[in-house]
Amino acid sequence: MKKTLTRFLAVMLLVMLAFPRVDASAFNENAIKTKAQTEAKDESQTDAKYIKGKIYLKNIDKYGNVFLSISKDDFLNAGYYYGDIVKIKILGKKYRVPVVSNFTDVDAGKPALLVTDKYPNIMLAVNTGDFATSYGIATKEVSEDGTYTWNFNDENNKKNSVKVSLWMKVQGGYLDQYLAHSGVTSNERADYPDLTDAEFANFRQVTTTGMGFGILYRSSSPIDPVFNRNTYADKAMKDAGVTVVLNLNDSEKTAKAFEGFADTYYSTTNFIAINTDIDINSDDFKQKLADGLRFMIDNPGVYAIHCTEGQIRTGFVVALLECLMGAGLDEVIIDYMTSYTNYYGITSLDNRYYPIARGNILSTLKKAFTFTKKDKKKSILEIDLASYAQKYLKKIGLTDDEIKQLKKNLSKNVDYVDREVSVIREYGATTTINLRFYSDQPNIPYIGIKEFLDEMNLISLKSKKDKSGNIVYTNPYGVKAVFDPKAGTLTCDDWAHFHYKAAPIEEATAYKDLSCGLVRISEINFEGKSKKVTFDFKKYGLNTYEINDDIYMSLSLANNVFAELSTRALIWNGNVTYIIDYFSSEEFLAAYKNSSPMMRQQYLERSRPRDLINETFNELCFSIDYFYGHPGVAELDEEISEKGLEQALLDLGSEGQAIVKGLKSSIISEFSSAFMKLFMKYLDDKGHTYPKDMIELYYSYVFSNLSFQEQIEFNYMLENYHALGLEMLGTAITETRSQIWGDENYFEYGNTAVIRLMDFMPDVEGWKDYYEGESDIPEDSLSIVINGLKKASENPKIENIIFDTSYNCGGSSDLCAFITYITTGRDFICMYDRINDQYFTCVYEVDANLDGVYDEKDKEARYDQFNYAVLTSNQGFSCGNYFPFAMQESGAVLIGESTGGGSCSIQYSVMPDFMIFVMSSYQSQLMTIDKESVESGCKPDISLTHETIENEDGSIKYDYSEYFDIENICKLINEWFAEHQGMQEAA
Repeated sequence: MKKTLTRFLAVMLLVMLAFPRVDASAFNENAIKTKAQTEAKDESQTDAKYIKGKIYLKNIDKYGNVFLSISKDDFLNAGYYYGDIVKIKILGKKYRVPVVSNFTDVDAGKPALLVTDKYPNIMLAVNTGDFATSYGIATKEVSEDGTYTWNFNDENNKKNSVKVSLWMKVQGGYLDQYLAHSGVTSNERADYPDLTDAEFANFRQVTTTGMGFGILYRSSSPIDPVFNRNTYADKAMKDAGVTVVLNLNDSEKTAKAFEGFADTYYSTTNFIAINTDIDINSDDFKQKLADGLRFMIDNPGVYAIHCTEGQIRTGFVVALLECLMGAGLDEVIIDYMTSYTNYYGITSLDNRYYPIARGNILSTLKKAFTFTKKDKKKSILEIDLASYAQKYLKKIGLTDDEIKQLKKNLSKNVDYVDREVSVIREYGATTTINLRFYSDQPNIPYIGIKEFLDEMNLISLKSKKDKSGNIVYTNPYGVKAVFDPKAGTLTCDDWAHFHYKAAPIEEATAYKDLSCGLVRISEINFEGKSKKVTFDFKKYGLNTYEINDDIYMSLSLANNVFAELSTRALIWNGNVTYIIDYFSSEEFLAAYKNSSPMMRQQYLERSRPRDLINETFNELCFSIDYFYGHPGVAELDEEISEKGLEQALLDLGSEGQAIVKGLKSSIISEFSSAFMKLFMKYLDDKGHTYPKDMIELYYSYVFSNLSFQEQIEFNYMLENYHALGLEMLGTAITETRSQIWGDENYFEYGNTAVIRLMDFMPDVEGWKDYYEGESDIPEDSLSIVINGLKKASENPKIENIIFDTSYNCGGSSDLCAFITYITTGRDFICMYDRINDQYFTCVYEVDANLDGVYDEKDKEARYDQFNYAVLTSNQGFSCGNYFPFAMQESGAVLIGESTGGGSCSIQYSVMPDFMIFVMSSYQSQLMTIDKESVESGCKPDISLTHETIENEDGSIKYDYSEYFDIENICKLINEWFAEHQGMQEAA
């Protein structure tokens, strides 16, 4: 009914060529070499001005950052810019330093000349280091009360300043590296509409391997207002229930001196402020870190760690603890780089992502851990980071018992954690929802049924407990559903009318694809009484929780049970949620995937977490058993209907048992191989059921790692995949048409006009823009039809219209409804709901004149003066299969072959790892007026055939030339309508 799997081989090839493979080599420090590193020339002098200035002792800060007397504006006006390499002379020594805007624009331990709006003057600094000390400029003396003074290292200098001179060394010599590292940030909340308040504050739970659930959080400063994130961080800390805080940035005195400190939640916590150096390799940092960790050891609780931004010092300390608890490097990097997503929008597929990770957290860990010669030869993914983290802690002074207690404190769990997360839409405002994560399923978000249905704009529910302790849900139209918490079941007498808006439902979206204004549903008429439906979650091992007269279930399960048939799903990406529409733009889908920690982990071959393995298998079995459409085409169709998915697979023997084992595997390659085989071999129903997101995963990562024999076996499976076989025939049709008729979408021959209709795919964004007055009618399938009918109307000779659907693999039922209305006046689609066991009819209103109003004028915009014919082949699938039925029932003549089937609507199905697969839907099967399934294809009134020719080399050629003999086709159509007295009388 909706968009089907078309051009399958081309899609696979494009994925293989276009999708960047991400693997362990991305973490190799030598994997990324920039142009600047290899091509910069030392003698690239320019006419930038030679500048003199001074360094004053009072302008060296506590971290050893050295502010020069040269202002930012004077420096830039002198001809220097970001990415230049300058030479600086101080105390008789010369240094080469790149010009950048942030500490992390250079690798850890490297010097930089910072030019930033944060400070009026330019500054010399070291990323995670002390420039003044490292480069012998001055020495810091710290008194007992924590105050400090600096003294220049030049014994002959009795003054409080030294001279500095600066000139250009290599113009743009660091530009590529600067662009690779840099990001744009803002301190304005409004500049981050897609982030929650907590994310804006760079506040998040640490959830890496071994870390206790709901025990450790990291954040920007909840008290320092310098970056305008403190109030958001303080609230996030309160919401998370933090009790113990490690403040790396301030002393206790400076912490309490911030304005409004006494009114903060922070002030009620048990906190320690240790005022560390920014140089994590300094003795001062190590000593104070040991003090801070001992404070955490002595004070068990829910911890938070912060510095100012929560990036560099916090990033290292958290990474150290993550390694100690058993996290892999990929997990550490994902967590560390989330700060760059929160501040700069830099995601995993951004070219800057890995240079930043390599130059910062990876370099920092390697320097702090001082790997052995043997381990230096290994990939860092193979190194036992936990043992090095333990050695580091002992080196800074912690005892074995203290480390043991620290690990014990960090491994504790709370029962659950509630998170407020963003809901991002492609069109419209960003909202928030509440998700709950339980300690025994830390990777599975749970949501209340009522909030889910509200957020998806499906229906509002009221709930209350009955005398038996069951929760009774009632929608605004009085339809009820009962949840039995003990049995784990949800029962409803009229499921179709429970979670969809009841008629009249002009704004409803059930059974409707598009959110733009081309059509709307006016009625849904069901016949007979609905069958009672019971969803047994407990039978499938799916947890549900009773909370405040509502039931919480996993977000993915809520999508599969309650969401609309195919149009939308609410997807958790490990950070925020997205409402994904089946017709969402590629840019929006890429934004979801690129920002997804969960999706990224799917591209790295690490063990799948046990909670994700179990929930994915259980929900897959549940979704297939309850919602798979059973069109009667797939190999396991009947067996699944009788036994359920798991038992049907087990009864297959060794291959089916291997699929079950693979679906339960912790190794992503084994899981994805089993998943692909299940869908492409045993659930293959010509294109409505297919492993949507898994295709990308498989070809970008898994396929190239298969053995040669495994690749051969997989390619053999592909060759027998039904959708791929149809694709080959479709190519033959389109090539023959192009050779005989050309590539025009419209042409005329005698009294007949031909309109090519290759699909029913809408330009959703284009139609939205049109209705908002921002563009003309977009160029898509519908506009081809509308423009073609207008041209035909302008020629008085035209009596017949041929819709060429010889190769049409479907698309949107809304477009199908629009076209049948403007040609024949038909304004309905007939369907069957297998769950309810009811036939029903969807009646549409159509904006035929495209004026944005549904009224009587739309009838005047119809083109019912023509005789209509539809050219068909066995390539007509889904809407390309239903459209000929609808036209034939309305009086059109069909000429060609029987269409190819595709009777079910599709259902967007979401897995707990939030990859999406698509399947035929049990809730909506396309039917004829006589209540017959359209799966067997629409038989033509006039038959045309194609010829199969075997070439000398054994290859097969399909000859469709008879299909495009326009003279003969027009003759047949004219004779047909002469015999049947034209379209109007036949209709």
